[in-house]
Amino acid sequence: METIHIVAAANDLYVRHMAVMLTSLLANKTSGNPVQIHVIDGGSISAENKEKLVKSVGKFHQEIRFIPFNNELLQGVKITERFGREAYYRVFIPSLLPESVHKAIYLDSDLIVLKDIVKLWGISLDQHYIAAVEDSVGSNRGRVLRIPADHYFNSGVLVLDLNKWRTYQVTNRVMGYVKRYPRRIQIADQDGLNAVLHDRWKRLNPEWNCFASLYSPLRPPAIIHYITTNKPWNSHPPGKHEYDKYSLATAW
Repeated sequence: METIHIVAAANDLYVRHMAVMLTSLLANKTSGNPVQIHVIDGGSISAENKEKLVKSVGKFHQEIRFIPFNNELLQGVKITERFGREAYYRVFIPSLLPESVHKAIYLDSDLIVLKDIVKLWGISLDQHYIAAVEDSVGSNRGRVLRIPADHYFNSGVLVLDLNKWRTYQVTNRVMGYVKRYPRRIQIADQDGLNAVLHDRWKRLNPEWNCFASLYSPLRPPAIIHYITTNKPWNSHPPGKHEYDKYSLATAW
């Protein structure tokens, strides 16, 4: 069976929530496909928290491959309090994973996976470079980035064709854009990715990146994404009970 490659990135402020996300993913995976977890590490995750993260996924007989990241690659990039340097790590996934890996799923740490991730993995990208869910802020961001408003996606859940990224040099193009037009960048990597890939992405069913404000227990989505500053660990957004359930199963 094909190995599913999952990529995530965090620092000490978010590593606990990454553990919750990975726990939910592994707990709800019913298929037999093996999973390889790659965590991009820019030096902001303590040894203690790495141990807890490893222990959390170890309950599922799962290991983690920590990938060191050179933060000097982000010189000249606009970093804000809300969107730290870790937000940009996903842009470098094609160069961080082995050349033998041709496809990957990137997941933010502030989300919960409720359905078997193999269903997302199995979606064909066809001629597209990436698959994602449209983001409602596109009407505003599209105008600033000078792209069609309905061509703006959320970068919290991504399926990447790594071969196309490498051939098209997406990483260089995205980083070049965010450095060249810092005044246009408000949502970090997401703006850069949309500026470059606005006409090269495939639309996913919204259930694969359901914003918490749209969550309904009557029709549970595949993924709940707590995208606002009202997180389940500091507030009471819709779907908080799902986060709490998996949080109890981590090593924290």
